[in-house]
Amino acid sequence: MYKDILSEYYHSEDPKTFLNDGYRDADHWVSPYNFIHQVTDSYSIAEKVKIHDCTLRDGEQTPGVVFTKDDKVAIAKKLSDLGVDRIEAGMPVVAKDDYDAIKEINSLGLPAKTVAFCRGNVKDVEVAAECGVKAVVIEVPVGETRYKWQFSKWTTDDLYAKTLEPIKLAKKLGMEVIFFPYETTRGNQDFTQEFLYTVYKDTHFDSTAVIDTLGVATPGAIRYLVKMFKDLLPVPVEIHTHNDFGMGVANTLAAVEAGASCVHTSVNGLGERTGNAPIDEVVAAMKYLYNIPVAVDCAQLVELSDLVARLANRPVDDHKPITGSATYTREIGAGIGLMDTAPLAIFPFRPEVFGNRSGVMIGKKSGSDSIRVKMKAYGMPEASDESLKVILGKVKEYSIAHKRCLTDEELKGIIQQELAK
Repeated sequence: MYKDILSEYYHSEDPKTFLNDGYRDADHWVSPYNFIHQVTDSYSIAEKVKIHDCTLRDGEQTPGVVFTKDDKVAIAKKLSDLGVDRIEAGMPVVAKDDYDAIKEINSLGLPAKTVAFCRGNVKDVEVAAECGVKAVVIEVPVGETRYKWQFSKWTTDDLYAKTLEPIKLAKKLGMEVIFFPYETTRGNQDFTQEFLYTVYKDTHFDSTAVIDTLGVATPGAIRYLVKMFKDLLPVPVEIHTHNDFGMGVANTLAAVEAGASCVHTSVNGLGERTGNAPIDEVVAAMKYLYNIPVAVDCAQLVELSDLVARLANRPVDDHKPITGSATYTREIGAGIGLMDTAPLAIFPFRPEVFGNRSGVMIGKKSGSDSIRVKMKAYGMPEASDESLKVILGKVKEYSIAHKRCLTDEELKGIIQQELAK
């Protein structure tokens, strides 16, 4: 099978264009095993999966990150241009600057819905209503892990009261309520089920979420919880993950497999401790690993990433998946020519799909073909095989001595010195 696929790819008149059969087209080529029925039969993927971005709330909770009002408005506009469904604009009771930002974002009439984040109290909901938002996230701890430890004076009755009162008020004020029972993955199952059912019966909140507050669940556990929530309640189930074990994206996708119809993401994975599931990675995976239609303009993802990195004063790792500036840069000489003629032989997708680009760096691991590519880009004449051999030797020596790749100026100097002989 694979021999036939490779043969078709490399011997096609136009190797960039070939049949779209689910796992490959002109833009991407992923594993066909993703789509065999033995894998997909267990999926319950929703007809539409919404994107709820929490950069302006959970993302700002990254220690040391501060977004001004103008920052928040700029990010919100970009998120809406990108095509996200909801923007969690912050907590209006935290500071006047946040209150003003939420109010202004909401007044812009963006296609994305503006959502305010509220704790389990009436005051938070009242202040959110003053901002004019039509949707709120209302958080309370589920189970004893938090409400007895973090809020040591709370009884179970207190928990119910602090949950029911703000939700009822929000519904009375005509707001959509996303019920956010945090610490879901460390809560007691029996209590969680009783709590969720009772709260829904008394308030009829609009949706709820499985929340892996400390990033401590496995994909299997997330799938189980999403199914449990869906069996228990007649409302959409969402997913909010953290990345403490590096499972943020995997757990988000596991929830989607189980039927979660909204994913919570953050630009550049910002968030408390190790952060939240990055929007670019979640969107890319849904688009190409699951063939889930996404309304997001993927070509703007790098632009969004750069904007948030600058405003958060948190640079993105050069080799971060999807949006890293050097992720699709190649130093290894083998296959360097395929970057132009058959990029999907060495990349899972064309980097341009996500607003990124490929590139060539020259260093210890480069080969003669890499030097040829760079010389062509510089507009230099072709060199003989013997000259290339000398240039490559000097390049490798320089790279090893300095423990890095060469800059363009350093490489040009070595090439020009050899060509001048």
